[in-house]
Amino acid sequence: DGMVLRVARHSGDRFATFGAHGDRGYKLHAICDSTGKVGVWRVTPPHCAETKIAHRLLRVAFIEGYPLADAGYDSTKLHAACAQHRVQLVAPRKASRKGRGVRRGGTPPARRRSTDLTECDRTGFGRSLGVARGVIERVFGRLENRFSVKHPPASVRGLERVRRWIQAAIILGLALGKFKP
Repeated sequence: DGMVLRVARHSGDRFATFGAHGDRGYKLHAICDSTGKVGVWRVTPPHCAETKIAHRLLRVAFIEGYPLADAGYDSTKLHAACAQHRVQLVAPRKASRKGRGVRRGGTPPARRRSTDLTECDRTGFGRSLGVARGVIERVFGRLENRFSVKHPPASVRGLERVRRWIQAAIILGLALGKFKP
């Protein structure tokens, strides 16, 4: 998942850029396991596409099972990349795709399976996966509440300093046991 790290509009930070929703700052992208341990993370400018960053994170992360994501990660390329790593990405369809049938060229099997798990689940397995996705939201919430990462202090400006600051918050959170689900 991703979380915007906001910087004030009047800040002199030349690396902080504007994102899609008018927020100025940076964006934290992270992959965590079911226990809340952050495995891989990146800090990027907020205008970077979440699916592209997720694709980069997949190359360096060890993932097995069912990676869970929100609708922002629903893309054919990301489903294909996960299938290449022998995992099934589970992400609900974007609002623009809801209610639409199968496209002319056919939907790739990995993406179709994700849609089946999120929308046509008869066994309850897909719902249980949706509940498990709350772990990353809790990790981000604890980073925000305990370490105030959503609004970096004025002394932390520039992409490299923000990366080191986030790394320190993640290490402290893991060392202090703050990311338990």
